Amino acid sequence: KAKNLIRGPAGTTVKLTVGRLADPSKPEGAGNPMKTVELTVERDVIRTDGLRYSIGPPNGHEGERDIGYIQLEGTFSDETEGQLDQALAEMSKKKVKGIILDLRDNPGGLLEVAIGVCSRFIPEGPVVFIQESGGARMARNAVRSKYFAQREGPMVVLVNKQSASASEIVAGALRDKGVAKLVGETTFGKGLVQTIIPLESDGSAGALKITTAKYFTPNGTDINHKGIEPDVKVTGERPDSDPFKAPDPKAKDEQLNRAIQVLRQEIRTHDAKVAHTPAR
Repeated sequence: KAKNLIRGPAGTTVKLTVGRLADPSKPEGAGNPMKTVELTVERDVIRTDGLRYSIGPPNGHEGERDIGYIQLEGTFSDETEGQLDQALAEMSKKKVKGIILDLRDNPGGLLEVAIGVCSRFIPEGPVVFIQESGGARMARNAVRSKYFAQREGPMVVLVNKQSASASEIVAGALRDKGVAKLVGETTFGKGLVQTIIPLESDGSAGALKITTAKYFTPNGTDINHKGIEPDVKVTGERPDSDPFKAPDPKAKDEQLNRAIQVLRQEIRTHDAKVAHTPAR
């Protein structure tokens, strides 16, 4: 509710009442009361950090240079595919053996971008089915192009209860197509396609958000209000998931640790299979 009240056209203002401790460095108590401050904030277009990647996962695993780590922090936006191509090109150059795609806390975004992301790992066939009200299911296929990452190494996708919408499309497609294992928690369960219709051309009167269709994974799974169950369930929180707390460099990321273990096993299985495959 708070998010919907704060949002509005760029350039307009909104008044916020913020609670703040008299001394933020000390716990709340009789000698350190909570005070309220009224702020006037000008609305603007918010651009998230988007995608970040590293050769070697974070949180104490930076030395594992044969694993590529990709975290999609923001929504699936117009910049996402280009950023992903850059990450995959670097990982190809470094000859990583496996990739972890971190979609935890990802709220979703553009459907077309989610399909484009899937197309980097799935060469052909449906990545999602769309069904409008009263209509038949229509397949949206992978878009085979020069951007398809022709790699054979294994992949793990990290998800949690805040992975929603477009991130669920990607996670479901990669799992159903046998490209990746899912590690983490059951996802949010938003299997709806929504259309935003501005009430005025300049957006000054707000907009209507209308649910126009549902989506299903390639195997036909309806995840709305149910979510996607991971292959390996690990509960917990990302060490940096609370925006109001400074990250603790010593905090353990149990979900990431387990994802690395799963990926290591997948790499061993893949390498053994390659070793026993006769040369052509």
